[in-house]
Amino acid sequence: MVKKSDTFEYRIETNQKVIPKLDQFNKIGTKNWKKEYFNSAFPDSFLVTARNPDGEIVGTQGFMSFYLNNFGQKALVHKSERTLLSPECRGKGVFKRQVEIGKNHLINQGSLFCFGCSDARKAFSAAGFDVYYPYRFHEIYSISLFWSVIKCLRYTVGYLVKDLKRLYKKQLNIDDLYKYILLMHVIACFKKRLDVKNKITKTLKTKNKSFRFKKFSLTDKSFTKGLVSKFNKRNDGIYLWLDEELFSRLAENFPFFYHISLQIEDITCELVLEKIDNGYFKIVACSDYKIYYKLIEMFNYELKENGICELMTIRNKECVSVKENCSNHKNFTRHSGFGTFFLIENSPLKLRDLEVEEIWLLL
Repeated sequence: MVKKSDTFEYRIETNQKVIPKLDQFNKIGTKNWKKEYFNSAFPDSFLVTARNPDGEIVGTQGFMSFYLNNFGQKALVHKSERTLLSPECRGKGVFKRQVEIGKNHLINQGSLFCFGCSDARKAFSAAGFDVYYPYRFHEIYSISLFWSVIKCLRYTVGYLVKDLKRLYKKQLNIDDLYKYILLMHVIACFKKRLDVKNKITKTLKTKNKSFRFKKFSLTDKSFTKGLVSKFNKRNDGIYLWLDEELFSRLAENFPFFYHISLQIEDITCELVLEKIDNGYFKIVACSDYKIYYKLIEMFNYELKENGICELMTIRNKECVSVKENCSNHKNFTRHSGFGTFFLIENSPLKLRDLEVEEIWLLL
């Protein structure tokens, strides 16, 4: 498909013979170009290029296909990727035109929306994306306050020794956010005089409960197949649609995750965790957050015995369930906008419907 506008020509590339030219413009490797946009396993992924009058590629805008759980139904969505413009076409509406062409193609495919993340908020907003900043709701649940204090002391010494100059220049990264939240959590715990030891002793007396904990490889199909049914039944929002294809794609960045099953009598909650640091884990998927908030404090002993001292959740602050559930969850909460979420909607949708931290795994 070829469309001309002013001095630029726009194409939805369908022939993999263009791959050498693409890699000459944006050197990510020919294998990556083929895997992402010319792969029979992902036929709905596509790439919009801009070319100058000499036929040279001067802009790329990719739309990678994924499937999400849309209120219990499997739905096609796309991720904005491989956005790059040469200096000669910047400020001329090229990116906006690429996005317009892409959006029309998304509608024809029946895609629910396109999402992405970038620091270029102004450019993405001008091109037609809705920009959400901040939107991430951070919460840490502490199982071991002693561990948290030691960790904070270690981080503080590390900053004083080697990172103070970097912080002074405001050269921040995602690790700084985690450490800051942990420090704020410890301060809040002291203010509340949190007695973790008593909480752990109390959980030992809870009867009729079951706890399972397992580290698993995302390429272990025999295990991941069993997780699918536990998470794809969710029908109260927009989550990841778990299947072999998704686990295979995530395995490139996340070789291992951890699975936890919490059960008291006939009430069960399933969690998938990412290990951030020793003792420090982040929830990346939860079968039911309402049940999680009810059960988690009954498993402090089991969590600590398996090396889990801190559990962090990062959710959509616009999500109604966050406002309803966190009010009764006794630990430090904080809003943070580290990262910007972009969205092009092709159907009626509210940001509060998205469990954004799961979708964040794809970014």
